[in-house]
Amino acid sequence: MSSNEYAELPLRRKIWFAIFGCLQNSMVGGMLYRMGLH
Repeated sequence: MSSNEYAELPLRRKIWFAIFGCLQNSMVGGMLYRMGLH
């Protein structure tokens, strides 16, 4: 996705993508952390 396409997204969708990205990153980080503990 190019920056132009991103700029054209509605603000609400941008916020949703940002929140979802943070959640996804924390879930992936948590999974890697748990895998490292086992």
